[in-house]
Amino acid sequence: MTGYHERFENTGANRRLGYLCDYLGLNVDLPPINTRYYLLLDPTMPGEGVRNARWRLIVNLDQKSLGELE
Repeated sequence: MTGYHERFENTGANRRLGYLCDYLGLNVDLPPINTRYYLLLDPTMPGEGVRNARWRLIVNLDQKSLGELE
């Protein structure tokens, strides 16, 4: 996955990719997050959830949905 993030100039995609890789235990090298604003992990779902400070995301998916990723 090295270099994948360079294809996009979209920090939201990088943040979501970073969070999901962390969740799955994958090691990726992504640029640091330089914002104080939080985005939704899944923008199609309601905006309620736990905040992840590292990736500045609101994790608005339940463990069952995330578990299906594995």
